[in-house]
Amino acid sequence: METTETYKLILYASYLVITIPIIWAVGNRLFTNGFIFLEDVFERREMAESINKLLITGFYLIMVGYSVKGLSNYSVISDIPRLLEVLSGKVGGLLLILGVIHLLNMFFFFFIRKRYTASRGVTKAERDVTA
Repeated sequence: METTETYKLILYASYLVITIPIIWAVGNRLFTNGFIFLEDVFERREMAESINKLLITGFYLIMVGYSVKGLSNYSVISDIPRLLEVLSGKVGGLLLILGVIHLLNMFFFFFIRKRYTASRGVTKAERDVTA
């Protein structure tokens, strides 16, 4: 096997070994902590469970899709330093996407909570006491 192809296989294997646990850990944390928040907002356990499962499914679909897309590599990898450069760029991109998704989720949850508490007539002072 050609050296460049060997480096590409090492890159792909390393990328998957690094990204799969990160995606799983972030997804698990979002699923666990998000459920508590959704249960508080919707006051119905069944509704919170259902929405939480839909959100985590969407999260995993986006992240796995992005990770698989990240496996494509058109650059020539001829040595270990280049392999590490490409790998760090791919993992860094994945981490940035995870951060953006997390911030979007937080904004979405904040918006839901604000809208829900406003519809129930809860004042800001009452929200601050329960927070």
